Formats: sequence, C-alpha cells, structure tokens
Amino acid sequence: MTGREKAGDRLFQNRWMEEMRAFVPRVHCMTNYVTAQSVANVILAAGGSPIMASGLFEAEDVTGICNSLVINIGTLDDRTIPAMIKAGREAARLGHPVIFDPVGVGASRFRKGAAVRILREVPVALIRGNGSEIRVLLETLTELGERETTAGACGIDAQKEDMAGWSNAEEKAATAGRLARLCGCIVAQTGETDIVTDGENTFYIGNGHPWMAKITGSGCMLDGFLGAVLGTGTAEAECGEKHLLEAAVWAVCAFGVCGEQAYDRCLADGGGPGSFLIHLIDAVGLLTDQKIKEKARVFSSGEDERRDRISRALCLYAVTDRRYSDSLKDFVDSIEEAIKGGATMVQLREKELPGEEFLREARAVRALTDRYGIPLIIDDDLETALQCGADGLHVGQEDIPAAQARKVLGPQKILGVTAKTEEQAKAALEAGADYLGSGAVFGSTTKVDAKAMDYETLKKICGSADIPVVAIGGITAKNVELLAGSGTAGAAVVSGIFGEKDVRQAAAELKGKILKMRGDSE
Repeated sequence: MTGREKAGDRLFQNRWMEEMRAFVPRVHCMTNYVTAQSVANVILAAGGSPIMASGLFEAEDVTGICNSLVINIGTLDDRTIPAMIKAGREAARLGHPVIFDPVGVGASRFRKGAAVRILREVPVALIRGNGSEIRVLLETLTELGERETTAGACGIDAQKEDMAGWSNAEEKAATAGRLARLCGCIVAQTGETDIVTDGENTFYIGNGHPWMAKITGSGCMLDGFLGAVLGTGTAEAECGEKHLLEAAVWAVCAFGVCGEQAYDRCLADGGGPGSFLIHLIDAVGLLTDQKIKEKARVFSSGEDERRDRISRALCLYAVTDRRYSDSLKDFVDSIEEAIKGGATMVQLREKELPGEEFLREARAVRALTDRYGIPLIIDDDLETALQCGADGLHVGQEDIPAAQARKVLGPQKILGVTAKTEEQAKAALEAGADYLGSGAVFGSTTKVDAKAMDYETLKKICGSADIPVVAIGGITAKNVELLAGSGTAGAAVVSGIFGEKDVRQAAAELKGKILKMRGDSE
C-alpha cells in the first residue's frame, strides 16, 4: 500500500460518529437566517448541540461555552461583522476551530471587504465554499483581486467554469491549495468533486448527489456538520487529539454519503427536493461509521496523486454493451445500477452506432457519471470523447496511435491503452498512457477472436509497467479472485455486470471480491 492509501485507511478506522455522539460537541453558529434551522437540525441529528447566536454583546460568552465556531456570511450586514470577529478571536484564544464560509463573496464589494477583514483578524481553521467562492476569495486576497475582478461571480452559486470534476480536479485543487497556503488553514471546496486541502496534502471526494444543489443551504448544513466533527477533536482529554485535515476530509465525505442516502430514500418514496431535505437530515441522524466506510470514495494526493486516483478508479471498471438493453433509457439505467453497486469507472463502448446517435448516448452517460463523480472513458472514438466532455479515451493496438491520442487529448485527460505484451506496455507508457488494459484473462464473450492471456503474462506486464493495469476478458464474480497476486489494479467487466439479471448486485459482489483480491481494507 502507498502512504496515501494508509492515510485513507486511518480516516475510516476512526469511530468519528461514535465519538462525536458520546462527546456532544457544542457548536456556536453565526450563520444566515435563511438556513439557520436546517443547520441546527443537522448538528442535532449528528449528535451535537447547536447555539445560534449572533449578538455582539454575547459573542464571547457563547463562544466560550462551545467547542467550535461557524461563521457564515450568507445574510451579511454591518452589525454582524464585529460580532463575528469578536467571537472568532475568542475561539482562537481558546484553541477552538473556526469554520468560515464566504457565501457569495463575489456578489459585492461589501462582502469581499467583510471576508478579507474576517480572515485578517480571525485565525480560521477551515474555509468552506464552492468553486467560485474559493476562486474569488483568492483573487481578492492577492494582487489580482486588487484589480476588482469579478469574473464568474454571480450570487452564491458556483459558475460552471469553477466546478471541479474528474478531468480538472488537479487544476481546481491548485487554486484551493494556494488559498490554503495563503491563509494558513484548510480549504474545503465543495461541488461535483469535493476538494479538501491544506496546501500540501489534497483529498478528492466523489460522494454526494446533484440534488444537494436543489435545496437551500446544503453547504451551510455541511458547515454545521464540520463544526460538530472538528469541535469534537478539541477535547483531547475526552476523545484524543485528531488531525483537523483528516477530520475535515471525513466530514465532507460523510455528508456526501448522507446526500446519496437521502436521494435513494426520496426516490423510493416518490418525493422531490422538499422531501429530500427531510431525508438528508434523517440520513445524518442514521449515519454510522461502518456505512461511511462502505460508501466512501476518497482519493488523496502526493507525488503519485494522478496515478493513485486512476488506480483506485480502475477497481471495478464497467465496460458497456448495448446488447443487454432495449432502449437508451434502459441502457443508462443499467449503468446507474452498476455505479450504485460499486462501479468506479465506466467505459462507453460502441463499435456499430452511428456518430450522431453515439454522441447523444455519450452525453446522456456523461451526465450520469458526472452526477456520481466517477470518470467516463470513451472507447476508440476520439472525436466523441472530446465532444461529450468525457474524462478520457481508451485505444487498442489497431486504433488511433496512443501518442497521437495523447497529443489531441492534452495532459489532463485519461488515456488507456490495450497491452498484451511487455513490449506493448512499454510503448504505451512512452506514448503517454495513464493505464493499461490487459487480457483476455479468461477468454471473452464480447470479442470472439480474443486470445486468452495466461496469469504469468499478466503478472509480468503488471510488474514491468509503471502505470496501473486493469485485467479484462471473461471476468465474473466466480473467477476474479484468481487474479490475486498478479498486481492488477482491478477488473474491467462487461457481461459479468451487464449480462446479469441484477446488475447492481452483480457489481456489488464483484467490487467486494476485487477489494479482497487487491488486499484493500476499504
């Protein structure tokens, strides 16, 4: 295991929920009046105790009896700023973490000025915001901000160009990291892919659901949840000292899991965004450490961050086949079932579909994978991959040359290459491949002319390659564990998922056995 994998294991070995409920952290929330009730309910559901007080003359007293402080400028006015600063200074004096949410910081000069003043006068432990808020806050605190740039700042919502997804996560993490280093704190940027960083160590979190953006205050509720989790860590005698970065990563991941659980329950009840809010609070109240460990999708940074993320994403690589679906809707629904079961990456493979129809299909699948925060790879169609905004491309030995594909894709997109020999693996690596697909390890039901690859050849390719290798070909839950010890990062599966009657169950069973085969404790 790498150091980053071990760090991830530590995150989910801790009994965060159990400890928090035993300690009952008090969270002083100076939040906006639009979401105050929901924030308080989330803290209560998590096992904490909220105090919603914003008055200047009691700021120090209330902060003094709490374990953490949340400052949220969503409904800012000139009377609350001095109270926030006074409370922030008292929390810092007591060694309590301060969570700062610069809601809509780009909407007005007043908000920018207030955010800068708070950050200059209060030692915050964590800044939580969407991509646009993080970018504008960084611009405002640097020379670029002095030129009064407001590009992409529109109210409290993140602009599309500021959102982090699989393809641009590193780019957005660099912005968040700069802000973290500048302010000497943790930055949690939430959105399609959540980023938590202290400027040196960065975590990417794929949990959550798009419906969290359909209700007012999901970010504010996360602020309160962060206050409860980080507040528990301040009581060394009671719970032991916790590293704030790991606590923040765990909290963001856990709240994303709650969003997923809330959507599933809402869907089962036939509800919409209104009932989703209720289910979200319920999910927090029913949350367990084991549930988070099972559902967590967390990738961490380091020198080999990109390779590590791709390696983990290759765990259960679902490769599509339209033969198992009667319509586009059924096709997309089956992919969603595979993702819910545990698929960590999707390859869209269409050898016969006309270009325009394939592009429509690719865009529909892209919307789905975006929703779940997992990468979409297009097989052997560079133009469609670019047009639909896929996360990458996979090419075989007889397709477009890998070097040419890399040149067109650029450095950020994922490039997978089929390699059946050590020589092909070496050539793919030199051409810029991010991962190799090797097989067919157990024959193939989709490629009748595919020659079976013996275990020793697969092991040699894995041992010689400096990039992850995913095994493919005839893999099912009955034989995947035979790959143990080969060094493969995971399994690419077609009929073993989509040819099964219960796609979700098939994916779940495969995922569990692959994790066991890899020796992964998550």
